[in-house]
Amino acid sequence: VVPAHARRARHVHDAVVADEDVVHGPEVDDAAAVAADSGQAELARAEALNLLAAWENPSGRDRITGLWRPIAKRDNSAAVAALGGTINPILRNSEGLVRNEAITTVSKLKLKSASPALLAILKDEKAGSARAAALRALGEIDSPELADAVAYGNTAKDTAIRSAATRLAAKVKPAGATAAVLDPVPDHAFHRIEQHRREQAAPEGARALFTTPHPVQPSNRWTTPGSG
Repeated sequence: VVPAHARRARHVHDAVVADEDVVHGPEVDDAAAVAADSGQAELARAEALNLLAAWENPSGRDRITGLWRPIAKRDNSAAVAALGGTINPILRNSEGLVRNEAITTVSKLKLKSASPALLAILKDEKAGSARAAALRALGEIDSPELADAVAYGNTAKDTAIRSAATRLAAKVKPAGATAAVLDPVPDHAFHRIEQHRREQAAPEGARALFTTPHPVQPSNRWTTPGSG
């Protein structure tokens, strides 16, 4: 009798590792179903997620037999579609190995739909190392939640989270940054800045020249000889 865990591993294997001339529609859906099924063994679910993450460029090594069975490069869109409606529940309702593989899969497949669940993991103080991994994944997928995540990460007690937030800060556009670039310095402010710069550069005895008004006295350039 084949053990249950071996049958589950074979099911995942048969669902994903197929000959390159097979259309990969039902196969990818079956793998996604295994990943989402909380009744499956943790290893089987993690394996399904790992295989889906590598769907575009799968390893040529058969994971069950160890034989070399090259598979042609495939379109990631099938894996993205298969996990699109289930990735959030997988992330929210799993932990340990399955959650870690799910976060990695989100990063590799650029699943922006997973943003809410990743943010929830980041803010869950019981999630351990998955919190920093979730923050990094939010950056990998250019999540619309990234600004909120980085702001939260900057105040976290966990050093790994703060470190990730620091590295991602450059990807977050500060509020009003665009407006500040487009709004030039007013002329009067520019003149004050320039005057201050010149004052600081001038010798101390000559600084009064920049602060005391000296009206220009009119002069007659066309004087006659002997007129002074």
